[in-house]
Amino acid sequence: MPDSCRLDRAVARLSGLSRALSRRLIKEGGAMVGGEVERNVARRLAPADTLEVDGNTCTVAELLAPRTYMFNKPAGCVCADRDGDHPTVLGYFGDLAEGLHCVGRLDIDARGLLVVTEDGALNHAVASPRAAIPKAYEAVFTGTLPSDAAQRCARGVRHHGEDRPYQGARLEVLGDNAARLVVCEGRFHEVKRIFECLGCEVTDLRRVAIGGLALDPALAEGEFRPLSPGERELLTQPWPRGPESLSDKER
Repeated sequence: MPDSCRLDRAVARLSGLSRALSRRLIKEGGAMVGGEVERNVARRLAPADTLEVDGNTCTVAELLAPRTYMFNKPAGCVCADRDGDHPTVLGYFGDLAEGLHCVGRLDIDARGLLVVTEDGALNHAVASPRAAIPKAYEAVFTGTLPSDAAQRCARGVRHHGEDRPYQGARLEVLGDNAARLVVCEGRFHEVKRIFECLGCEVTDLRRVAIGGLALDPALAEGEFRPLSPGERELLTQPWPRGPESLSDKER
């Protein structure tokens, strides 16, 4: 953690404003350090200093902790730092994007829960295939699922484009052409390819949970909000028993 921080950077973190708007707010007397108004945008703050903006108060040490956000990804943007052909996820973060990275990936046409962070350790803990963090998706598809679709998913299906089967996944039918699928590998196009193995084609895909963290229903597509410490812990909840130990009933 840095041993100091400029006031305008700290205000931007606490308020969610751009750096330019944060500087304006400071000059107008909207920031208090240690209970006193501070108008010097370049003032260096120590970790123990207390900052107050619009009634929100916290220490600089709390502000300097790695930022982590829940983002409701819309279709049409890519999970990349920059892209010459398509809008990017980080483009939605504006001036806050510096230092942030997507945790894992969602296809350009996929929607839903995406975690964006500057915490490299958290990124690895969630995105690493070895971590076996379950990720839940709701899919709309064409075609008809076979009667034994859930059992086949639990055993692990093999796509013709892959050299090994997928690990067991949990399938729950939600309607005639809708289902929820929980996977833990994160392989290339995994969800779409599992449905292809079942004779169906995904036409809409939305991720609704990572680990124990569910997508906030109040978060509209294209919006984001910080994760609380408790929500960060939910992210790394592993598959309860591991797909390889599904019960005979589930298989």
